[in-house]
Amino acid sequence: MKRFILQFRRTFVAIILALLMLAGMSGSLLGTALAYSSPNGAQDPYADTAGFLYYAGLKINGAVYAVWNDNTFVNEWSVPQYGEGETVTSVTADTNAGSVLESMGFAVADGQVMISPHEVSMPPGVSVYYESYDHAVIVTSAQQQQQQPTVTITANPTFINQGSSTTLIWNSTNATSCTAITGTGFSGSESTSGSSVVFPSFTQTYTITCSNNIGQSSQASVTVTVNQQQQQQISATITANPSFINQGSSATLIWNSSNATSCIAISGSGFSGNEPTAGSQVVTPSTTQTYTINCFNNTGQSVQASTIITVNQQQQQQPTVTITANPTFINQGSSATLIWNTTNATSCTASGGSGFSGSESTSGSAVVSPSGTTTYSITCFNSTGQSATASVTVTVNQQQQQQPIVTISANPTVISQGSSSILTWNAVNATSCTATSGAGFSGGETTSGSQTVYPTSTQTYTLTCFNNSGQTGAASVTITVNQQSQQPTVTITANPTFINRGSSTTLIWNSTNATYCTAGSGWSGSEPTSGSMTVTPSGTTTYTLNCFNSSGQSSQASVTVTVNQQQPIVTNGGVVAQPTVMLCGDDNLPEGTEIMGPDGINVYVINAYCYKRHIFNPDIFNMYQTLSWNTIVHVNQPVLDSYKTSDLYQVAGTDFIYKVVEYPGGTAVKHLLEMTPDQLADFG
Repeated sequence: MKRFILQFRRTFVAIILALLMLAGMSGSLLGTALAYSSPNGAQDPYADTAGFLYYAGLKINGAVYAVWNDNTFVNEWSVPQYGEGETVTSVTADTNAGSVLESMGFAVADGQVMISPHEVSMPPGVSVYYESYDHAVIVTSAQQQQQQPTVTITANPTFINQGSSTTLIWNSTNATSCTAITGTGFSGSESTSGSSVVFPSFTQTYTITCSNNIGQSSQASVTVTVNQQQQQQISATITANPSFINQGSSATLIWNSSNATSCIAISGSGFSGNEPTAGSQVVTPSTTQTYTINCFNNTGQSVQASTIITVNQQQQQQPTVTITANPTFINQGSSATLIWNTTNATSCTASGGSGFSGSESTSGSAVVSPSGTTTYSITCFNSTGQSATASVTVTVNQQQQQQPIVTISANPTVISQGSSSILTWNAVNATSCTATSGAGFSGGETTSGSQTVYPTSTQTYTLTCFNNSGQTGAASVTITVNQQSQQPTVTITANPTFINRGSSTTLIWNSTNATYCTAGSGWSGSEPTSGSMTVTPSGTTTYTLNCFNSSGQSSQASVTVTVNQQQPIVTNGGVVAQPTVMLCGDDNLPEGTEIMGPDGINVYVINAYCYKRHIFNPDIFNMYQTLSWNTIVHVNQPVLDSYKTSDLYQVAGTDFIYKVVEYPGGTAVKHLLEMTPDQLADFG
């Protein structure tokens, strides 16, 4: 009888579970049948160690339950797990478990259960019941409420020209998947947030739909407007000059295009790669070649142009050349005519004497006037580099020529600015003359003559004359121009004009009608007619500048820089009383004192001229008996800054000055400055 009851219960529970699963599939609850496991670890699928009978398990919204023998639901682990962020509220329940379950879509037999004497806090939609033995009966309502997904999509930019691109950017919330559904280049599954570069050829609307895991969805769109301006048709041309060459010769490719943004050379020996949209190039093909260029616009349209260079492959014949002179014997100062002819030649080069050198045509003539016997040669080449040479000698009779004699004068020789003078010259034993110096007097001149000149400044006029043997004679005359010069002016300022001892100021000067300036008191040396200079006077100083014009007239200007000699009061612990204007040094800090600023690291040695020298390596204290760690004076930052840092050092008793360059790690290199202290002072 007991076996019959157990069998009946098994069958009955199986029917209930089937109905529960059917109800879960219909959407009332999410239910999945599970393998049995006892809360007390028992492996008997029909009873646990407490003697209660269980027949199967059911998973509803993430919680595991068991069906007890009176058809109630018993939670195996007593407390289900809830989703993150769910709100827990107090709920009540009907004592009739069966009717409650049926109201939720379950087909179960009635079973009486007792409600707990105390309230239990649970998520919305969950009812908690307690069986008489305190086994929890938990019924979870329909699937948890899912938040509606949202999605946004933008395009950057939203307005483009045809052929350009834009970037789509989308983001979603509460979504598990997204699908691109409209727009060229934007389709299929996409991540829940991301970006994509698209190249629409016309105005497009891009749409994306995002969904959550229960099928809810949201959609967003963006429109990209494409400027449909019509691209002009591109064109290209290419020519070769010449288009027919002999082997070894060259031709020039010339190409042009319109409405193109780039070109590429795609065929032809020595013609490849990117090229400008218009240009030229010299090529030397060894065989007949087709040269092709391809040009593009910014929408990808392209056009090709080609030209053929035909190469004559016939065997090149050896060039020949002849040269003669007429006459071949001349007197000194006379001329001869060179005449040459070639065959199978493309170029010639002359050599041998004045009037016959460099590139020449393949046939021609040239007049030469050698001063002595000269051999003239010409070498001619064909297109393959083969050559031939011919020469001719012109013999010159070296009869004695008299030296040319030249005279030149000016009337008058002294003029006022803006006036004129007349040059007069004569040459004997001369065949030609050349004016070689003087304003308004240059180039070839006759062997005697005159010319009016208008020099604006004093000028020397020189005439050189030649005989037919190349001998020369020269003569000169000077015309003095009285310069009516304007009086020069000069101004000089200092910025600032009042400084603390050890500080610097900038002198600034300008002049008019001056050609040079000289520094006077306070400084020295030549100065430009305008400029600036930084100075560091140790006391109040007046700086004077004299400027001069070309006639010696001068002008002078001065400026006084006042140096505040007031001293701060310094103790071993820092400044006790600070003057209104901070100065460097102190009566209590004599030259050679070691000072240290607020950083407590860097140590300096000061001098009487408001400069400080950095002791860059502690080992220096061991090298000089005058330095000691015990005598370092600590000063505040204003006092430290009032001393200028110097990297220049003079060896005592000598004129040697060094510049020391420090490097990390406590090392330094000294460089000898090849100048005396006075020269250093002149350079500021």
